[in-house]
Formats: sequence, C-alpha cells, structure tokens
Amino acid sequence: MLSDGGEGELAGGGNGRPKMFYLYSSGDADHCCAKAIERGIFRTASFVKRTRSAFECYKVDRDDAIGRELIERFEINDRPALLFTDHEDGELGRLDDHFADPKQFSVVLERAIAFAMAKAKASGKVEKDLPRAATHLERGNVTMALRLLRGADKLRERLHKSTAAKLDVALVELSARGDAEVEAALALVGTDPAAAHADLRKIGDTYRGLDASDRADGEATRLEADPEAGPAIEAAKKERRRRG
Repeated sequence: MLSDGGEGELAGGGNGRPKMFYLYSSGDADHCCAKAIERGIFRTASFVKRTRSAFECYKVDRDDAIGRELIERFEINDRPALLFTDHEDGELGRLDDHFADPKQFSVVLERAIAFAMAKAKASGKVEKDLPRAATHLERGNVTMALRLLRGADKLRERLHKSTAAKLDVALVELSARGDAEVEAALALVGTDPAAAHADLRKIGDTYRGLDASDRADGEATRLEADPEAGPAIEAAKKERRRRG
C-alpha cells in the first residue's frame, strides 16, 4: 500500500493526485497508534482499497529530513500519524492524536476525500472564470469581471494554492483600474464601494511588496510581505464574505 517517501513526492506536483503520508519511526513497534495503523488500517482490505483509489500513499520516517520537514510544516504531533494533502501539499486532513480505533481513520479518510473533491471542483471553476474575467476587463466590462472575481473569492478557502495566487493577481489587476470605474461596478453588484475598493487596494499593495520569486511560488496568498497588512486584509475578506 505504501511507497517510501522521497524528495520528489514531498515537493508537490507529481501526477496531480492527493497524497497520504504515514509518518513512522523505528521505535514505534509498541505504540498504540502504530498498532492501530499497521495492524488495523493497513490490514483491512476496504480501507486499503478506498485509500489507494483516492491517494498516492507514502511511508516517511519521522527521523529523516523529509519527516522532520512535514512535522514542522504541518505542526504534527511527534507520534505515529497519517497526513492527507492535495497535490500542492495543502492539508486535507490528519490523524495525529492518540487513537486506537481504526474506525476513526474511516471518518478522517472520507472527510479528506470530500475536501479533495471540493478543492478540485472549486479550483477548476475558478481556473475557467479567471480568463473570462480578464477578457471582460480587456473589453471594459468591469461589472461582469467583478461578478466573476467576487464569486471566485468566495471559494478561496477551497482553492489550490496556485489557483488562489492567480486570483490574487486578477484582484491586483482590478485594483489598478480607475477608482470611479471600479466603484461604479461595485455599486451595481450590491457591494459597498468604499469598503470593497479599499480591500482591493490593500491586497494590491501587499502583493506588489512581494519579491518576484515569492510571486512565482504562489506565496502571494500567504500575505507574508507585510505582517501588519495581513491581518487587516484577512479581516476585510471575512467581512466581505459575511456581507455576501
């Protein structure tokens, strides 16, 4: 069921399938979680079939460099654990607390599968809508572009990192339009122009402050360039989602 994890698998991409990592250690033989995983989960045919149908499965030593990186990156408890990610290493779910009942795995597994499907569906929709929004902007139809981008932004929590980064670029391009033009479009789609336009400006200013390498890596979505602006932008986004 499991392949040994390597640098290529951890780096993201691959064949585009979600992944499951089993983080183990040579000293886990008598650990209750290791027993539940290896004797309960990995020896249950239905669990194995369901997992392999949805994920690329890898076994990673927690004491190796890759294992330590996973533990640090995802803040995983240092014990036998299962980690589910999408193909860009965005977390889908985990089982890293004390557990002895393999049925707990089934719950986490099904949630991870559902989340993976939701992210794929949402990202696929936004990937189609972004070019359409760009075309509308080129033609001067700011209102239609804004409708598409607002719809995409509402799906942000379900987007793959690379798709979210493309959305940020599109929002920056929208923020570069003339104030009167954007605010008129915002009014037509039922959004408070001043507040929403301020949101776009903040996102644009933060994105422009990132290094080119950060932009290429899709790190715009993390808003790390300006620690003070980040919380404000996140708060603004929550308020826009609340207003619908």
